[in-house]
Amino acid sequence: MRRVAVVGGGAAGFFFAANAGREQGTSVEIFEASPKPLRKVLASGAGRCNLANSLEDIESIISNYPRGGGFLRKVFRAFSPKDAVQWFERRGVNVKKLHSGKIFPEAESSAVVAAALEREALRAGAKIRTNFPVSRIAKSAEGGFDIFGGKGQARGEVCAGRFDAVLLSCGGLRDGALKRSIEGLGHTVSELAPALYALKTSPRFPGLSGVSVRGAALTFKNETKRRAQGDLLFTFKGLSGPAVYKLTSFFAREFKASGFKADFFADLMFSRSSERGASEFFRSCRASCGARKVENARPEGIAEKLWLEILSLAEIPPDRVFAKLSSAEERRIAGFLTRMPFRSEAPDGGEVVTCGGIKNSEVDFSTMQSKIAKGLFFAGECLDIDGLTGGFNLQNAWCTAKIAAAAISQTP
Repeated sequence: MRRVAVVGGGAAGFFFAANAGREQGTSVEIFEASPKPLRKVLASGAGRCNLANSLEDIESIISNYPRGGGFLRKVFRAFSPKDAVQWFERRGVNVKKLHSGKIFPEAESSAVVAAALEREALRAGAKIRTNFPVSRIAKSAEGGFDIFGGKGQARGEVCAGRFDAVLLSCGGLRDGALKRSIEGLGHTVSELAPALYALKTSPRFPGLSGVSVRGAALTFKNETKRRAQGDLLFTFKGLSGPAVYKLTSFFAREFKASGFKADFFADLMFSRSSERGASEFFRSCRASCGARKVENARPEGIAEKLWLEILSLAEIPPDRVFAKLSSAEERRIAGFLTRMPFRSEAPDGGEVVTCGGIKNSEVDFSTMQSKIAKGLFFAGECLDIDGLTGGFNLQNAWCTAKIAAAAISQTP
């Protein structure tokens, strides 16, 4: 029976173990650094677990991966996100699909997804070793690989044994001994950076905390072609919401290079034709409510608190009537509506995923096996593939893990 070490007890590692068990002639041992496996699955979707997305067209799916999505075409043709959802449904995890495309368990609890993964992995004969951070993967003189690591060992790392194959499914890689050992096996790890996080900003508007803008667009520095579009949420410390998550994903490396102190602009009117929408708003107000105070009329989709803040920033008295607004004053208001300046100061909370990882061209995506070190497989976020919010990162984990499991099961 083939012995396979799984480095990382998360979504990809457990999905692999559940699909490559003893019935396929494989003995799987999962090594997890923390005391409890599947922590990220349990935290996913604010504890609800957005386990997939209902998009079915492959090109539409891969457009939601800022990096590496093209390498998943072959994977999704062999085992699609829809196949992954059906796998869970057959194992008692009923799901519901939202209008946004997100798929959640009907129970709205990530615990049911984690329980299904752990149950199926154990049923397939997997052994789970927690509190065992793997520090090194080395080629064995006897063939296969030796796994080294452990926590609290008086003499440092210990050898956990020799394995015929290894699946690296540790999530986002970090600089350290494990990364160096992967590079020692001949692999390239592309530049790592956090992605998908909220921002602490200046200025910040604590009085607007909880106010949202639908259909905003954020632009990084002087970019004109790449925009992060989506809903924008003001927080006590800065900004959050889908638009911010996209911005910090699309420009993950730019934010890291700037020390997370980067200038960007918010177009609050983007879904309403941006500047044309602002101009039309002023024309309409002058024609139909010129005698009204500016505080009492605001563009559609702009909350009252936000509108009053914009008037303050533009130095417009809220009791000024529209008919008396000068062209310069209208331009100032329009400027804050369509190009509101912000400077990021730091991430607000930890990143959701890691940008960067194992160089994709060094992996055979028909098997998820290394092209450099035979017997070494990869799945999930350790690859240079990261997706936006909406279930896309878990889709990557399920589908790449299933391909790796099938390939290892078919290995003589």
